[in-house]
Amino acid sequence: MILNIPILLMGQERLKKVCGTMEYNQRLMNENPSFRAHTEAFEKKMKDISSRPMRTTSQVIIIPVVVHNVYKDATDSITMTDVLSQIDSMNKDFRLLNADKTLIPAAWTNIASDFEIEFCLAARDPQGNPTTGLVHTKTTVPSFSTNDDIKSTAAGGVDAWPTGDYLNIWVGDLGGGLLGYAQFPGGPAATDGVVIGYNCFGSQNPGLIPQYALGRTAPHEIGHWLGLRHIWGDAPGCTPDDGIADTPAQENQNFGCPTFPLLDACQTSAPGVMFYNYMDYCDDPCLVMFTNGQKSVARALFDPGGDRESLLNSAATNCTLPPPPIFVDAGIQSITSPVDTACSSKVTPVFTLTNVGNVTLTTAVIEYSIDGGTPVTYSWSGSLDSLETDIITLPFLTTTPGSHTITFTVVSSNGSPDAVTGNNSLSQTFFVLTLGGTPLPYFVDFESAVFPPNNIVISNPDNGITWELATNAAALGSQSTKIRNINNNSAGAQDELQLPDFDFSNYQTPQLQFDWAYAPYTLGASDTLEVLISTDCGFTYDKIVDMAGSALQTGNAITSPFVPTLHNWKHKIVNLSAYGNAPSAKIRFRNISGYENNLYLDNINVTAIPTTVSLTPSFNLNQSVSIYPNPANGTLNIQLFANENGKLTMDMTDVTGKAVQTVSWIYQEGQNDWKVDLTMLASGMYFIHLNNEKESMVQSLIVR
Repeated sequence: MILNIPILLMGQERLKKVCGTMEYNQRLMNENPSFRAHTEAFEKKMKDISSRPMRTTSQVIIIPVVVHNVYKDATDSITMTDVLSQIDSMNKDFRLLNADKTLIPAAWTNIASDFEIEFCLAARDPQGNPTTGLVHTKTTVPSFSTNDDIKSTAAGGVDAWPTGDYLNIWVGDLGGGLLGYAQFPGGPAATDGVVIGYNCFGSQNPGLIPQYALGRTAPHEIGHWLGLRHIWGDAPGCTPDDGIADTPAQENQNFGCPTFPLLDACQTSAPGVMFYNYMDYCDDPCLVMFTNGQKSVARALFDPGGDRESLLNSAATNCTLPPPPIFVDAGIQSITSPVDTACSSKVTPVFTLTNVGNVTLTTAVIEYSIDGGTPVTYSWSGSLDSLETDIITLPFLTTTPGSHTITFTVVSSNGSPDAVTGNNSLSQTFFVLTLGGTPLPYFVDFESAVFPPNNIVISNPDNGITWELATNAAALGSQSTKIRNINNNSAGAQDELQLPDFDFSNYQTPQLQFDWAYAPYTLGASDTLEVLISTDCGFTYDKIVDMAGSALQTGNAITSPFVPTLHNWKHKIVNLSAYGNAPSAKIRFRNISGYENNLYLDNINVTAIPTTVSLTPSFNLNQSVSIYPNPANGTLNIQLFANENGKLTMDMTDVTGKAVQTVSWIYQEGQNDWKVDLTMLASGMYFIHLNNEKESMVQSLIVR
């Protein structure tokens, strides 16, 4: 049932179909014992069914088909032309109307079979809406395999339409060279159908694999869907059999285009093995026939009580002929934004427009408003086939904190009033959070016995090793936080420290600072530290720090748990001016384990710094100085941006006004940095008085 193309090492070898039938079938039977019993019982009956005299019938079975194209980009996206070429090929092959049936040797012309089965593209979807029978679904999955993810919306594919009413064919990028696979009758309804690679579907796609470019992967896989096994019986030797009376036993599968007659250990004289049969593995140009015995097995599925009987009544409603009246119908399918909560008064509307009609949709006029206010008009243009969709992002609307309702309405489609009004309007209630957050400055030094401190939240998805309090190392003080990657053998595990929400509304140039220490276990390997920020309630995050390898390393590689000394600590300053004035900002530190060694963090400080000062005769001291961390322990940093040379004096007093420390510095134009030793001070509150002989400022300081 499964066709693979392995990577070939010999330059002269061709791409070959390789059988994976038993592996796929075995998985289904392991998951569903009733399917195992059903399959075993059906196979016992196959020989008897296929050996019965052919029944005379005038009933042509018509099967509605829906093609689900699960695509990433233009490469694996198929067109209606591809689909129509495939349906045409299937109908010719199953009705023995293929022009190349002349290849059938005379010895088998009397058993070459017209299945009297035809396929039509579905004209109605499960809800009764008109459809072209081709449904496109965009995915982010790189490629699919035989695990049925392509058949599941939750896994990046798309769920089946009711399998008792349609033959579902999924077309997409199948990894590892896989050409296709199918499910035998009696299996789980949710996965019933056929999967085919985009590069062997139909006969018009320029990306088709040359030897599989006639659309004959589909008859092969649909043959499985109709209960047929591979012609050689899925195992080497002459004893395994496909259960069909009129297909000669053959030793193994065949590839390429053999010369007739082809003999083997099972067929030692002409006409030999039936390599022309669709259920063998030859190239498309050499697959030209089914047999009467295969027809008997396939059509038995449509007998009363048979696994495919329900499809007999499906074509009357799902392949309506003539087609339903032509009409234009644009509908609002879903609202992506805003939903639930928003963290800003600026709301960006996002919705999905669907062509529910059976005429290509090229224009639509949509109105949208909040709480029934004055609507905003948006004119859309594009090209959507029936049931195709487009996700549309509109200009933002401004509202207020609290509960609101947004409404989207289709006013016209293709320049005229919409034909069906029932799907024209859709509303969504959402809540705008009260703006705000933790004011600046924010500082955490992990010196408290309470962990995690200062409203920090730890994310530990795998419930394994995560951030913890370190009492044996610190950049300042005696404690920090660490994560023991040396014991964290879940390589790739992500653990986060989420800081409280911040309000940057009044800060144009916020800044993040922190100390870290890290050493790997082995040279050339590393864990990873990332810092991320979100200003949209956590819906999306920007990566503002990404350190691994030498960028993260502060100590030599060590094969025991790393414990930093004072000289192993480094200080990081991250400019957050790109996020200035944001009413809500989330910052998280993320460790990605590489199963290496311990990573430490200390003295996380979120504050505001001045932008580059303009060159004027003097400057504002309050806007030009940054004092951090605050609270402080051991060392205080003072940073000054100046546009001239001068002298700065610092007088530090306690709460009684008693002077505890005085120091002066000569500064130069540009950035100036100084450190103040606080180790001799007792814990408590102090005041820092700065004077540059032109103006002065005072700032309080907490010393731990």
